[in-house]
Amino acid sequence: MDVKKRVCEALNSLKEHGVAYTHISKNIGVTEGTVRNWAAGKTEPSASELQKIAILCQKNIAWFYDDFTQTDAFAPANPATQPDILTVEGKIIASELFNIMKSIQQDSVEKTATIKDSTTIIKDNMTILKSIQQDSAEKTATIKVLADTNAKLGTCLERR
Repeated sequence: MDVKKRVCEALNSLKEHGVAYTHISKNIGVTEGTVRNWAAGKTEPSASELQKIAILCQKNIAWFYDDFTQTDAFAPANPATQPDILTVEGKIIASELFNIMKSIQQDSVEKTATIKDSTTIIKDNMTILKSIQQDSAEKTATIKVLADTNAKLGTCLERR
C-alpha cells in the first residue's frame, strides 16, 4: 500500500471518529483544503506533515510506508520517537500538547536569557565593588598618612 492510500485511510478514520478536518489542519499547520486533498488522495503530505498525522492518528510512522498486517497497523508507536496523545471525551488534543511544549520551551529560553543578564549584572557589580574597595584602601592609606602627619605636627606644636 502506498503512502497516499495510508494517509487517506488515516484521515478518514479520524473523520469517522469525529475529528473535523479543521481540527486536523490546525494541528498540522496547513489549510483545511490541503487536508481534504490528502484525504482524497490528490496530494501527499511532506515528511514533517506525515509525522504530525501519525501522531494525531496514534500510529507508528512506519505504518504509512510499509506493508503491515492489520494488527501491525494499530501497534502502538515507539514511545521513544512518538509523544503520547491525550484525549478528552474521545477528542484528540495534540495541539494543546504542542502549545504547552512550545510555551515551556519559550519560558526556558526567556529564563536562560534572564539568568545570563543577571550574571552580567553581578559581574559588573563585582567590578564596581572591587574598584570601590581599591579606592577605599587607597583612601584609608591616605587617611593614615594624614593622621600620622597630624600627629607629628601636634608633637611639634607641643614642643614650642
